[in-house]
Amino acid sequence: MKTILRFAGGLPAHVCALLLLSACYQAGSPDAESAAPPLKQAISESPTSPPCASEGISSYEDVLFICGSILDGTENAVRTQLAANDISEVRISSSGGDALESMELASLLIESRQQVTFFGICVSGCAHFILASVRNSRVEEGTFIAFHHTATALLAVVQRSDMAIPADALAHLKLQSEIELIFYEAYGIDPKLLIAPLAEMELSCLDFGQESTGPLASFRMRSVLAFFTPYREDFEALIQRDVKGWWPDNLFEFGRSLPDNYEEAYPWERINLGDIEDLSDQIGRWDRIADHC
Repeated sequence: MKTILRFAGGLPAHVCALLLLSACYQAGSPDAESAAPPLKQAISESPTSPPCASEGISSYEDVLFICGSILDGTENAVRTQLAANDISEVRISSSGGDALESMELASLLIESRQQVTFFGICVSGCAHFILASVRNSRVEEGTFIAFHHTATALLAVVQRSDMAIPADALAHLKLQSEIELIFYEAYGIDPKLLIAPLAEMELSCLDFGQESTGPLASFRMRSVLAFFTPYREDFEALIQRDVKGWWPDNLFEFGRSLPDNYEEAYPWERINLGDIEDLSDQIGRWDRIADHC
């Protein structure tokens, strides 16, 4: 939690303690346990540097590539590469992964003032935490960008629907939601972005089984739509800055950005920019949400 603690300076002591305790829960991150369809690694066609040939972190000349899932240790590996090499650009193609690690990585990229380019795919933790926060960045043409659930959104579902879940899973959601909100406040992002995508996806079931390997080890969810991609102007309103580079301007362009083997069951439409409490009510209002998937 080293980089997250940097933006926690001046926070109440109990919040800083929560941030330190969160390390105990990282293995059960809800961002890593989604039941969304499998993602096919997207390939960049940039003429200036090679595409991601496999998952992992690698460098080519003065470019650092972050490809694939963001896992425990990703931020440290990137930090090591930045210290060892003269890097002028960081290129990211990621389907997301661990939410806390994504926040750590975003903080590192901001702190190091790197030029960041998103290409191929930026979904889940990549979109919610890195794309949303890194100002010195651009999106390459044809990149598939999509958002879905966060701990804050799942907590809203549980609290609004009175769903019974294991105590350790509830503690994990509350802790990670508080960290997500601290992160968004630190980087000037509207917290509605944490909730609105899942509100648009129409959740159908949510299941927090209890297993010994982690507080959310058997977390499952299903929704009518697997992801949500907002209009450019709505996303810019939430992150309070302009997006540099590409964004789908119509449904045809959005469809072209979908990786192979994706069902085209992803909305590209206006996001609900209502009050965050109204969004929380919306996300947990469905009496059709089943507690077993």
